[in-house]
Amino acid sequence: MLALLRLMIERAMTINRSRILAHLELHAEAARNPQVRQTLARLSRADLDLHLAAQQAAGLPVTRENAAMVTLAANSALTYLLTQPPDVLASYGLDDLDQFLSRLIASAYPHHRS
Repeated sequence: MLALLRLMIERAMTINRSRILAHLELHAEAARNPQVRQTLARLSRADLDLHLAAQQAAGLPVTRENAAMVTLAANSALTYLLTQPPDVLASYGLDDLDQFLSRLIASAYPHHRS
């Protein structure tokens, strides 16, 4: 699961960077426009479903709640990784992405053994 999350974040920061930045702009527009909000809601549900399926495939004891926690944390981390300087990333533990993701999975699934 960690390798998949890391790959998703690395791709989002490199080859999919412009898509992710457009997605962030879509979030801002959704706050102003109800039609955009509805479209974004469909995309958000699909994103959560994808993360839920990936966590199930990784053998984690997944629930919608812990899948949501991982999804929100990973997406939030991605926003910071794309927009913040190294000192801010370090203050959030994002200077070591592997360690951050390990802690995230351990927090969401504290009783799971890899």
